[in-house]
Amino acid sequence: HQREDQELSINHQKLIDATIESIAQRGLGETTISHVSSLAGVSQGYAHFRFKSKENLLISSLQYLSNEYMESWSKIFEDKKLAPIDQLSKIIENDFHPRIASRKKIAVWFSFYSEVKFIPAYQSICQDQDQIYFEQFKRVLSDLIIFLQKNLEEDDKTGIGTLAAAYANRGIIKDRNKNYEEALKDYVKALGIDHESVAGPGLGTIILNYKFKSSSVRERALYLNEQLQLPEDERI
Repeated sequence: HQREDQELSINHQKLIDATIESIAQRGLGETTISHVSSLAGVSQGYAHFRFKSKENLLISSLQYLSNEYMESWSKIFEDKKLAPIDQLSKIIENDFHPRIASRKKIAVWFSFYSEVKFIPAYQSICQDQDQIYFEQFKRVLSDLIIFLQKNLEEDDKTGIGTLAAAYANRGIIKDRNKNYEEALKDYVKALGIDHESVAGPGLGTIILNYKFKSSSVRERALYLNEQLQLPEDERI
């Protein structure tokens, strides 16, 4: 029974890997159980038995990618021995690591995200992962802000720029979570500390899959300030 279970597990993973390969090559629409089975070297009957439908196969593949990504950054966020700046550095390194950000996997992520609005199962998987990631990232940024406020020298231009960027990117996370008043406070704080260092789109627009157009922190702050002056039913 143990050998049979191992074979089932191996074949299951072969099908997941082949699905990822197929989506990268052909897209979601052209990916079929028949093609995936052929790529995996697994019988089509087994694939149907295991997953029942193409949609279940796609959902399982997305869940696999989500779990893989979550496991890669969870270890970094949970490492209490790392200073906040080191955690952020490792998170960025992780997000661009070939194992996570290969051309193939990025293509697959884009394919799924393009369908998130139309398929609740995709939306649920992506939103659950994103919410955990954003909350952890916000916590590290808050820790970094506290650390820098305690340790910055007045003539440390790099440190001052980093503090401004930390406020700006924490603002982006709050903004994404529709906490607009608090986001604006962080944007204003960032601009007050060092407006030049946050002149372009924040790092969060790149790392955090930010949903708004890539405007500058100043542009976004001005827009939010204008909107928050309006009655709620008139805001865009």
